[in-house]
Amino acid sequence: MIKHVTFRASTKGEEAEIRQSFSIEELNLEPGLSQKEVEEKIHELFERWVLDTVSFSITINRNDE
Repeated sequence: MIKHVTFRASTKGEEAEIRQSFSIEELNLEPGLSQKEVEEKIHELFERWVLDTVSFSITINRNDE
């Protein structure tokens, strides 16, 4: 049985890392889910966590002559 789940995101090159651990209760997973359903839900929550936690952008500078 899963007790804790840790989400982690990092970058290549420049050292930057964020990590956050959650208990199953904190993830609010419905009781009675199969192991596969739990893993799918955790994956969905991880994707949401990354998008809510990590800030990213693209900047394009042009030299208009």
